[in-house]
Amino acid sequence: EHAYFDFLDRHLSGAPAPLTTQFIVQAYPLIQQKIVDEKREQSVFGFDDLILNVSTALKQNEGFAQSVKSRYQVALIDEFQDTDKAQYQIFSHLFGPAANAEASRLVLIGDPKQAIYAFRGGDIATYLKAKAEVAAHPRGHVFTMDTNWRSSPAMVAAVNKIFYQSANPFMAAAIPFLPVKAAKPMPEQTWGAALRIAQVPVESDEKNGLNKEAIKVIDTGISY
Repeated sequence: EHAYFDFLDRHLSGAPAPLTTQFIVQAYPLIQQKIVDEKREQSVFGFDDLILNVSTALKQNEGFAQSVKSRYQVALIDEFQDTDKAQYQIFSHLFGPAANAEASRLVLIGDPKQAIYAFRGGDIATYLKAKAEVAAHPRGHVFTMDTNWRSSPAMVAAVNKIFYQSANPFMAAAIPFLPVKAAKPMPEQTWGAALRIAQVPVESDEKNGLNKEAIKVIDTGISY
């Protein structure tokens, strides 16, 4: 501890932000409004604009919502794990838990394990929120598909074996792993393990490369 260090702390904490940071902070709202004005002048919309404009219209104009509800009573969204917060609010307001209408129905089909891919627009928080709201709704139902119609029986069994070893494999209590059945029959001829996992060690030999003998192979023991 020293008085000079205290002086430095006070000086640095009171120093203004760098000029570049100040410019970005002050210019952002001006540029954002300029983009909005330019789009309006040219009568163009981006994908985000379509979503945000509908969301704004639903909040500000109840007549617009009633007009949509009168034309459509059911909404079905496949690949729901790619739905973001603004999109879900639209469908929930029109057909889902927030609609409070006896005639409306909202059907959501998705896989939360795919919602982790943010580059696809996945929003795991939105998915879990929708699932919780549907489950809590008096007329809500949550169904889980228990059959895999694409993969081989051995691959399905191998995936079940790996993920079922952990009580919380996806690090989220709201996303449990449920083993599934395979719709395809087991083939008569097999060619080895359906799934093998190799764990490469961090240590390496600079001269000879990786120590291949140290590579650990996890074999599911299930042939395909």
